[in-house]
Amino acid sequence: MNKETFNLLMKVYEKDSLSNEDILYLQSLNYIDNNHNLTDKAFSDLEPYKVKRAIIMAAGFGSRMVPVTLTTPKPLVKVNGVRIIDTLLDKILKADIKEIYIIRGYLKEKFYELKSDYPFIKFIDNNLYNKENNISSAMRAIDLFDNTYFCEADFVCSGNDIIKKYQYNSNYLGTKVNSTDDWCFDVDKDDVIHNYRKGGTNCIQAFGISYWNKQDGKLLQEKLKEMYKDESSHNDFWEMCMFHYFKEDFKLKCRYCKKESIVEIDSFDELCSIDKSYLNYKN
Repeated sequence: MNKETFNLLMKVYEKDSLSNEDILYLQSLNYIDNNHNLTDKAFSDLEPYKVKRAIIMAAGFGSRMVPVTLTTPKPLVKVNGVRIIDTLLDKILKADIKEIYIIRGYLKEKFYELKSDYPFIKFIDNNLYNKENNISSAMRAIDLFDNTYFCEADFVCSGNDIIKKYQYNSNYLGTKVNSTDDWCFDVDKDDVIHNYRKGGTNCIQAFGISYWNKQDGKLLQEKLKEMYKDESSHNDFWEMCMFHYFKEDFKLKCRYCKKESIVEIDSFDELCSIDKSYLNYKN
């Protein structure tokens, strides 16, 4: 299936409008019926592009969120009454992805509270969370990168463009910005990512949500293992694997989202600005 056909099928799946020409084209392939619904053949041909699982990194301490993180892991902090990680989990479930792993470390026993709302989630423990950077979390899940979302856990997600049930190719989430002090990158004419860095102008702000198909997931697995053999890499973010150490081996594309669809809370002050109930917080 080519990407143009895939995109048309996603329009049908998401109930977007199609031109008469597009309708006739999809009907000629037996992909939609007379009521413009996807056929069994369409779902069958989409199966290789269906997301299998999601892995969420939630092992870190969240030092910039002190004092609230002294007793609560950052992903479990509530923002306007809702845990940060719930906003991502609910998007994952809406996309009909039920194989979900959470990589935990700091105050790991606290994550059991999620079981009451999400009884099917599985935990992966990262006992090196306080000694190494998040590459240690990636290594704990290294055998699971196969039609898989790999996500950070410290975003408040609101938009419907964050998690999708089907993905055509491996990608990394981002949004166009005039400037940012956060991690960002540039793209070429084919939206392939390059020049990953901290801070930039007229660039793509990076959000820590990526998708890996079977082929690219196998490559990532291989290169992460190779990278991790170098002990100096243990202080690196896992993204440095494809954006620095082995950047010639990866042609990862940007998947765009709206800036308002996802908010990263980087500090306790930012938390207070979003949720005023924390202004007088005492742990």
